[in-house]
Amino acid sequence: MEQNAALLVMDMQTAIISNLSDSKLFTDNVGKAIAHARKKNIPVIYVVVGFRQGIPEISDRSIKNFVTIKKGSKMLTWLNGQR
Repeated sequence: MEQNAALLVMDMQTAIISNLSDSKLFTDNVGKAIAHARKKNIPVIYVVVGFRQGIPEISDRSIKNFVTIKKGSKMLTWLNGQR
């Protein structure tokens, strides 16, 4: 039986990773997984979330984390492309 596989890499933003107790270990392991996938010719897919200016994609009924971002958090500037 033929199997399809891919490595999905997402939520690698500094604002998210900085909340981990050992972010270096985490990013090192992600790097190892990416290297292994490439060695085995497994596609690596990077998910990047983007929002338009003013973040109209986030409503007040959205997930709490997104509403916090819209109301102003350390990710707001980053999301608006002012990294």
